[in-house]
Amino acid sequence: MSYHKRVEGRDDDRVEAESSRPGRSERSTRMEGVQESEHASVYHDPEMSAVVAECCGGEMPRLFALVREFDDENDQPVREVVAYGIALPNGGAATVGASGRQFGKWASPDAASLRMNSELVWLAG
Repeated sequence: MSYHKRVEGRDDDRVEAESSRPGRSERSTRMEGVQESEHASVYHDPEMSAVVAECCGGEMPRLFALVREFDDENDQPVREVVAYGIALPNGGAATVGASGRQFGKWASPDAASLRMNSELVWLAG
């Protein structure tokens, strides 16, 4: 079943519209007329941060990076981020590999650092 059809009156074959999905109106696949949201992001709202902190018993999640240092072929020290993580209010942690392909769930940020043979670096907050 095809969900797209060619828009009538257009010469460009790339212009399609959704046609047979229930509840969907026809629209161009081009991004013409798309605008950013006029609403402020909730993530930067100080009032909402206070609500989240209250829900978490006063503690907020904290961001960290796991950094590994090694010597390159010229014996120069090189530091690379191997994972980004979030320390949760309950003491646990979650990490995502710098490539975005790996995911880890840990008892603590220190446990992640130890297991991944890396230095724990706290980011903002």
